[in-house]
Amino acid sequence: MRQRWEWLAGSSLVSLVGIFWLFARYGAPASAWASVEIIGMILCGAVALVAALRSYARKWPAGVALVCAAPMAQNILLSFPTTMELMLHLGVPYLMLLVGSIGAAAAATAILAMRPPPPPTDEIVARARVVR
Repeated sequence: MRQRWEWLAGSSLVSLVGIFWLFARYGAPASAWASVEIIGMILCGAVALVAALRSYARKWPAGVALVCAAPMAQNILLSFPTTMELMLHLGVPYLMLLVGSIGAAAAATAILAMRPPPPPTDEIVARARVVR
């Protein structure tokens, strides 16, 4: 299950790097940081990172991450006709934003849809030392 959380955390962090790179390149105003989409992607990354570090076995953090990533993914999908123009104009930061946002929503949906992996069955038991 940890690998799934790492995919979710990685894709949301790629999106955040793209966002911050765009803001640094084009000098976004201070009010731009407090939008629902950006706060949602920050929360999505935080939830996924905590779940990955703790190897969380339940699925509810993926639901929280999906709700957080949904506004950004929805805005990107709605602006799909102009995606190629934006990618040519804004470059790699927009591509990272695009791939990371859609990837985070897809990874969260996959975590919710797939069965959790079975727990390991073979226990490794250390040999006991014989003390006389």
